[in-house]
Amino acid sequence: YTRPLDAAASVATRCRSFHAKLNEGALEFMNNQLNSWVDGDSNIVIKFATSTIGVFEGKHAEPHLILTVFY
Repeated sequence: YTRPLDAAASVATRCRSFHAKLNEGALEFMNNQLNSWVDGDSNIVIKFATSTIGVFEGKHAEPHLILTVFY
């Protein structure tokens, strides 16, 4: 990416999406991924996030929680 992260800015410069099936184990795994990602880079400051439920196509079409984090 060419735009540098600016932790002091009030607006986001990037986003990252996470998704998980709607069960306890999958949501716990997604939480661990999200926390590891944030802990792994001190330049990441989350500005806001959105979430929705949507169907992911694969072997089986299943509902997922989709979380988009803007940072």
